[in-house]
Amino acid sequence: MLTRFEQARRVLDAVGPGPKSAFPTRILLYASARDYASIRPASNVPGFYQSGPERDYIAMLAGAEIDRIVLHEYTHAVLNHALHRLPQWLEEGLAEYYSTLSAAGGKATLGAPVAAHVETLRTSDWLPAATLAAVAKDSPHYNEAGKNTVFYAQSWALTHMLERGAACRGKLPDFIERLSKGEPQAAAFQASFGRSWEEALAGLPAYVRAGFSSITVEAPPAAALLFSPVEALDPVEAAQSRAEILLLEGRDRDAQRIYEDIARRNPRSPSAQTGLAVVAMRDHDVESARAYFEKAIALGASDASTYFEYAMLLRDGGADPDLVTRFLEKAVAANPAHAEAQFLLGVRATDRERYSDALSHLRRAVEILPRQAYFWQALSYANLKLNLREQARDAAARALACAGTAHEREMAEAALKLAQDPPSDARPAERRSGVVTPEAWTPRRGDRAVTGRFLELACRGETASLRLATDSGIVSFDIADPGRVAIRGAAGARITLTCGPQDRRPVTVEYDSATNTVRGIEFR
Repeated sequence: MLTRFEQARRVLDAVGPGPKSAFPTRILLYASARDYASIRPASNVPGFYQSGPERDYIAMLAGAEIDRIVLHEYTHAVLNHALHRLPQWLEEGLAEYYSTLSAAGGKATLGAPVAAHVETLRTSDWLPAATLAAVAKDSPHYNEAGKNTVFYAQSWALTHMLERGAACRGKLPDFIERLSKGEPQAAAFQASFGRSWEEALAGLPAYVRAGFSSITVEAPPAAALLFSPVEALDPVEAAQSRAEILLLEGRDRDAQRIYEDIARRNPRSPSAQTGLAVVAMRDHDVESARAYFEKAIALGASDASTYFEYAMLLRDGGADPDLVTRFLEKAVAANPAHAEAQFLLGVRATDRERYSDALSHLRRAVEILPRQAYFWQALSYANLKLNLREQARDAAARALACAGTAHEREMAEAALKLAQDPPSDARPAERRSGVVTPEAWTPRRGDRAVTGRFLELACRGETASLRLATDSGIVSFDIADPGRVAIRGAAGARITLTCGPQDRRPVTVEYDSATNTVRGIEFR
């Protein structure tokens, strides 16, 4: 497995979809179905990919087609760090296309037919063009075992045609680049391939009947691959990996049990203390989280995740912003590829009007995780403040391409409009009334925002909660300290908040995703 994986890594670095990524990947190969079942996200998946803050994971059960499974999931890892969000059919089509890689004698073959897919396409009804284009991760055609076989087979066949078909060869990178700039899928497809999406799907059956041609590229022979000596896996390290995957999946109680077991068996394990601290943070148990973090650091923890999560705890507790920044800087020093730490340092530099520093951090963040719309949006704003309007427009367009929710699309569109507007000195000056805030108040920015209609402000002594009607339904947020929430409004508007039902005015709520705590309310 190591040999096959390393051959595939080198080939994909050379000919795969997107630039080379140095982000580490840990592969967990399970011999025990019971052990694998304890971490898999669903009962019908023989293998899966899970992105993490410091490493990615691929986990799978040993068995049939294991070679294809590991390469399918590894392609997802490559895409996650190389390209913006792609349509789901292309994501899975590329993963299936590259899963067929085989290497021997210094050569690698790509594009071999997948027998199961060929049989599915021969015996099943295909998805209509519009249905295939619209499939997303929450669609039945993606998730349900009885339906997703056709989706995977058709996506693979279409991607194969776009990669190897005579009329399409060499045009896929242009299509992907157009998508990255926010072009709608149908328009980008027409411009890149010279025919409509519907025409391409209509021609796919003939391509399938003609058979699937492969391509041969250079690959390192197995004898040229060097590995570190193979050692028995440490049981604590194996348990740590399982717990981290469960935490990333949001299965906090399962992860907590493993971390507690590690701490009992190895009381001096700093990683177990960090894991328990993160669980406590999610439970809003601030004191326990602080104690776990301090113990982890006392035991010698020096990893980026410990520093980053501790910085989040300090931030949410109202600590000195300079102290929070120091721990974010420690996180980046420990691991420059910690994208969230780079992003927050960029946001903090923007807040301090240190825009050149902000660009350095935000550019690194989008290099590591190019699929985060809010990374690109922050980068657009920093570019705009330095009057780098072309770069600001490009970043805003990429934020739009990465948007996965209605709110992210709205924010990206606003950033794009701002970047496209003429410079302020070319427009008539707008009269705006000032905003008065208490001198002692220094607002802290949230890391997420959502727009909706203000339904209710429920007051509970010194705290409150806010209910908002959004495109995705009704959401609630906590207001731990009303005196530290930034209230902003349209020019000339006087904003007065009262407890109880509200008038459903449109607002944007800025909040901390880790604690669901409101940091700002902007009336639109």
